[in-house]
Amino acid sequence: MNLNPKDKEKNMNRKASLKDFTSIIHEIISETDKFIENNNYDKIEFYGIILCYLNFYDYKNFSLMIEELFNKISENLYEILLIYNVHFKNQINQNSDFFNKFIKYIIENKEFPIFKIGLNYIKD
Repeated sequence: MNLNPKDKEKNMNRKASLKDFTSIIHEIISETDKFIENNNYDKIEFYGIILCYLNFYDYKNFSLMIEELFNKISENLYEILLIYNVHFKNQINQNSDFFNKFIKYIIENKEFPIFKIGLNYIKD
């Protein structure tokens, strides 16, 4: 995958056939806590991969998971949005409370180049 934001479009070469795995992703999501605990997975990486998939192949459930993570582990969600930003083709529809807290988190915890990444979400 391309980490350079200028190469974002190169990250969007998704195969239509991967949509066939949506039901499997939903099974994984239903067992998320078990997977993370039993395998000692990093929450940010685990949810990051799932959100990348859902953003492209199942946007409705992507939005629901964003809302759920915001309510449960918002700081992890913010890290996911910053780390995986180039992989989210579809915008994030959230309210001003979400974006205010997201920007506040970035200002308090990150350097200016990361702040610019956060601003791209608001542009959407």
